[in-house]
Amino acid sequence: MESEAIDALQKGEKNIEDKIRAFYNRMDEVHKKLNQLAAEIKQELEAYAVTVPGEWVQTLHQYTQNIDSLVATMSKMFQQL
Repeated sequence: MESEAIDALQKGEKNIEDKIRAFYNRMDEVHKKLNQLAAEIKQELEAYAVTVPGEWVQTLHQYTQNIDSLVATMSKMFQQL
């Protein structure tokens, strides 16, 4: 999408701002979906942690932290595109 906007700019098209805005809107949607997915997975892990005893609870909490880290990394990657 961004490359399309650059091509349009080079060709002198007038709707370049719309294309750039659409690109950033798409990026925002991806970021929101990542956060939503992470929240759902963490909620499922927390619910499961209630049903398992002992050391597994710690493992599930670590997975939750890893999910937060993954979302942060993926968000950075998308911002750098």
